[in-house]
Amino acid sequence: MSNGALDPLYKDLKTALWVEDQLTRDYLTAVGDGNPAIRLLIAGSSAHVDALVASARKEKFPFVFGLSDRDFGATNYGKWSASTQVFRLQMHEIENALLDPAAISSAMAGLGKHLDAAAVRKKLEAEAKTFTWGMALGATMAWVRTSIDQDFPSSSGLVNVADQASALDRIVLSPWWQTHLPALPTTLTKATLSKTLASTHATYQSHLASDQFLSTFAGKELLGRVFSWLAQGGKGPTPTLYDLAKAIGNAQRLAGSVPAQVADLLNILKGI
Repeated sequence: MSNGALDPLYKDLKTALWVEDQLTRDYLTAVGDGNPAIRLLIAGSSAHVDALVASARKEKFPFVFGLSDRDFGATNYGKWSASTQVFRLQMHEIENALLDPAAISSAMAGLGKHLDAAAVRKKLEAEAKTFTWGMALGATMAWVRTSIDQDFPSSSGLVNVADQASALDRIVLSPWWQTHLPALPTTLTKATLSKTLASTHATYQSHLASDQFLSTFAGKELLGRVFSWLAQGGKGPTPTLYDLAKAIGNAQRLAGSVPAQVADLLNILKGI
């Protein structure tokens, strides 16, 4: 039976996973040893992942899934199963899976440069220390956005609104307008912003005392900051970020050190 315009895209696939970008695809391909049963497709962004999976499921393609970074949002990692449609990481983003000093050391050796794992970790920690306030700001801005959006009226069913009065009622009779909006002037003040900034900054500072920062700080930023340091001075052509992602993924797979979230994702998809 035909599923319409999406047939050519998903034809003959057992399992399809939409990911945000090429680095994610290359890393997961390496970690999964190129498992042909799982087709990795690039969506371009987290929002596109959601939209493409929703579209596929609407057109009766139950084997289509998505993977999204958490960024400063919420994870659904604790509820991952074969019925999950979009897997949202617990780590900040997929690049955090690459922030593995031992795997980086092994990967760089394969690319012609020898770096001690301890030196790699020291460099990552030094870079992370420079943007603890940036992480605190990101978390605080996410809190502000959530505070504003809480109970905001849904945009579903708009075609059923018959007139201006009904349209206005959809807003002013909502819990957001009647209860939430009036409370915002006391919820969002300079004092509450300062308190939240200080609290989240203290949390990120505490993460630097252990390896926790490797999963909670912005992985894309950290990886980008250390990449040139990692790549310089090796033998042969300078590797690209994608080369490094593949090499780290291979190193983790061979060492049996694939991050738990990544291993869980692949095991769920393999079992479908």
